[in-house]
Amino acid sequence: MDQKRKIDKYAKAKIEEPNQQLPKSLLKPGSDPTSDLCYQRIFEEDNRKAQHLAEAIAAGAQLGRKVYRIRNKELIKVLEVDFAGMIHIHRVSKATIGLLADTETNKHSQAYLDLVGTVEQVNMAEELILDKVLKTYSSVCYPVILMPPTVYGYEMKIHENKVLRVLGFERAHIVRMEMTSGAWIRVNPNPPRGGKEWERVVSVYGPRENVIKAVSLIHQTISEPMESFDAGNDFKEPTCAELIGGKNSGEGSEPTGSKQTEEAEHKEYGGTGKGKEAASGSGQTDK
Repeated sequence: MDQKRKIDKYAKAKIEEPNQQLPKSLLKPGSDPTSDLCYQRIFEEDNRKAQHLAEAIAAGAQLGRKVYRIRNKELIKVLEVDFAGMIHIHRVSKATIGLLADTETNKHSQAYLDLVGTVEQVNMAEELILDKVLKTYSSVCYPVILMPPTVYGYEMKIHENKVLRVLGFERAHIVRMEMTSGAWIRVNPNPPRGGKEWERVVSVYGPRENVIKAVSLIHQTISEPMESFDAGNDFKEPTCAELIGGKNSGEGSEPTGSKQTEEAEHKEYGGTGKGKEAASGSGQTDK
């Protein structure tokens, strides 16, 4: 693959959040008593990392740091057995790599990646992570691998007989919708707790506009003739009270969208550096 195509592929496989305000406390596990966000693992073998980083900056290098949200199913591909994959990425890139999680990410089978080092080290670690995951997909059809730490979420209930329409043969259709929309789509194979046996929950995650686009694609896929749906109208912004309630109590809001052909609800899922937390999630593996 030539360098230009490779760079284009990296750009499409990640969504960076502009002007991220990342708290320094993220580097100090347990420093924020109001959050259960904590490091699961830190990949760093240089006992003098801080000194070496300071020397590099003094010599003209720039300090770099990126925090991403990643799905556990993609993270497993990077970690490999006994963390060998991530250890290799750390050794080659020289970047410090932190693996973090909290109650909200655990519910949705996701995690955070914290990359710290010089700009060159962080960019190399990012590219190596993307390389490992992208090689498991088609060269022309793949989803976003790295999301911003804060994403919107949307849940809708569909009939179990429509699940295969969403997934497609060997999951090809759901991956195409993910690539087209720039959002993550997850189908829970089990009925929701307290719900009907035939109900299945489809969860969508990503930046707001991407989620709206994904929801529209899903409805186009499952709608019967003569049915119509406007995802933008059904997608509701959380109110200030709901956001404040979620931040203070650790439990977010559950605003319910207007009913269309399927039941749906929207949430904004909290992320690193913004202090917002999700209301709830299916907490079960996707199909």
